[in-house]
Amino acid sequence: MTRTGTLFMLLLALASRSLCAQPYTPFLNIFEFPSVKHIVVSEQSGYFPVLTNLEEIMFSAYRSGGGHLGVGGALSMRWSIDSGLSWQTPDIVIDGPADDRNPAVGLTPTGRIIVAYHRQGSYDFDQKYRPELDNAQCMTLYSDDLGRTWSLPRPLGVAGLEPCSPYGRIVQAENGDLLMSVYGRYAASVPGATAVRNDARDYAYLVRSLDDGETWGEPVLLADDHNETALYSFGDGRILAAARTVSTQRIDILSSEDDGRTWSTPKRLTDPFNHPGDFVRLSNGWLLLLYGDRSQDFKTIRGILTRDAGRSWDVKWVSVFSRPLQGDFGYPSGVLLPSGRLAVQYYWAGDAKSAYDGSDARLYMTLFDESDFILMYRSRMQ
Repeated sequence: MTRTGTLFMLLLALASRSLCAQPYTPFLNIFEFPSVKHIVVSEQSGYFPVLTNLEEIMFSAYRSGGGHLGVGGALSMRWSIDSGLSWQTPDIVIDGPADDRNPAVGLTPTGRIIVAYHRQGSYDFDQKYRPELDNAQCMTLYSDDLGRTWSLPRPLGVAGLEPCSPYGRIVQAENGDLLMSVYGRYAASVPGATAVRNDARDYAYLVRSLDDGETWGEPVLLADDHNETALYSFGDGRILAAARTVSTQRIDILSSEDDGRTWSTPKRLTDPFNHPGDFVRLSNGWLLLLYGDRSQDFKTIRGILTRDAGRSWDVKWVSVFSRPLQGDFGYPSGVLLPSGRLAVQYYWAGDAKSAYDGSDARLYMTLFDESDFILMYRSRMQ
């Protein structure tokens, strides 16, 4: 690391320590609502959840079989048919010999569930992660019977992006195309890549499917020095992207006016150590961005709103959606149910004694009435 880079990281650490020492009072805390319920969805698993709903039925894809890292990693899916109050026994989506991790999930208009994941095989004979082994693939599979059976996994098949990892929710463009974010190494073959630096640690990309997730192509570069990127489609050609920066560990916002084919320059949205994101559209048109605040000793899931489709954000009016916890924590994923209940999932894994120890991991969910949130938000804005 250069002297300038070392100084920057030192200043960033000092800023974080200063934040930790300051008491924090959120604009709105959902645990003030009489409607709130706090639920443990899964024990000893739950990393990196992606929550999706089919009317009042919810299903969550998440990592099981290991800790934050570990060759035993698999992907599980758990269902709730009572709006999240109880959860059925988990089903295994994929559990191969490698470390299967980092799910991205989409539900298409045909009822197909698409799961993309990162098949990470860069482990040595002692099962320790060795990234220099460079043995990873982005894989996809799908189910046409609500998760009872799954297709055989197949590689993403996009030149230059073979070892990438997917992230978040797969969304639908105005014309029906499916859009998915992936991130990884520099790929000169991707349009737009030659216009940015080629030595960043990660690059955020978008890939497109024209055939209901069977195959993927038409890659687009979102940004250099970014990775985990949440997408939201307004259904009229406009797409928002919330991308995690590598260097500052914050969220930047990008937008597209042509269904993801071209993108604006990233603009800073959150403070450092506030990442990664997920979008939830509320019934009144507001758009909520959830993210994990990791800037303090006690971490929380937070959220900020845009009330004008992403043109401006209420960055000073931060809401809190979890109890404060220490340790390995974050990755919120939320949905709004037709009944008006809003569900937010996130994981916690204790003190993270070892990256390979998932014994303390839990998948949590907060569930509350959207009307409580909107009414209290409006009353405090006055």
